[in-house]
Amino acid sequence: MENSPIPAQQANTTCTACTSAIVLDDNFCNSCGYPVKGTEEEKDNFMANRISKQIDLNTHAESMKKAGYSLYWIAGSFLLFGFIMFAVNQEAEDAVFTLILNIVLSAVFALLGVWSRNKPLTAFIVALTLYGLITILNAIVEPASLLRGIIVKIVVVTWLIKGMKAAMDAEKLSRELN
Repeated sequence: MENSPIPAQQANTTCTACTSAIVLDDNFCNSCGYPVKGTEEEKDNFMANRISKQIDLNTHAESMKKAGYSLYWIAGSFLLFGFIMFAVNQEAEDAVFTLILNIVLSAVFALLGVWSRNKPLTAFIVALTLYGLITILNAIVEPASLLRGIIVKIVVVTWLIKGMKAAMDAEKLSRELN
């Protein structure tokens, strides 16, 4: 048996847009939808659209990164608040408990900040849920705490929601790109 050459129309090559393997007989890339047999205008429009989506993806990634930093700020705030409350109320029965609770919450938000690099949407959802739960529990124990630091609470919730939205948009764009 001799090796016969593969006809040019059936030869495998790579997609111009995503470098996936394609067959020249294909009308579109199975991976990204690039119009293999399209006109030059269709190919140019596809590439321009893809580049635009990649730029948007980079913008969302930057937003997620900033929102991830907010998780570290929340962690630092819990830690600082815990030490301040301990220093002010050392004689109270629950001073040590409050300090330990704030240290644990600080560690949790710091870990969520680390986790947000790999699974941003999940990390922001957990962080927002936890922060909301903490705020509600504090309001149940001491209703006046709801109004104390309201501006900070609004800023934190806003940053976490922005991070969630950026993560959702980035996931959507990633699916569209590949």
